[in-house]
Amino acid sequence: MKKTMSKAMISVATKICSLAVVVASITPFCCRGQWYQPKEPEGLEEFLNSKR
Repeated sequence: MKKTMSKAMISVATKICSLAVVVASITPFCCRGQWYQPKEPEGLEEFLNSKR
């Protein structure tokens, strides 16, 4: 009985871990910040050109 329960727990734990890995890899793409593009500061082009 102990072996059967151990096998069942390992099976369930493996599936939960696999699900967690999948969700963790997808989560960053669902974040609002992925599509947010901040406003470009004034004078950025002049600053970049002066450094070249």
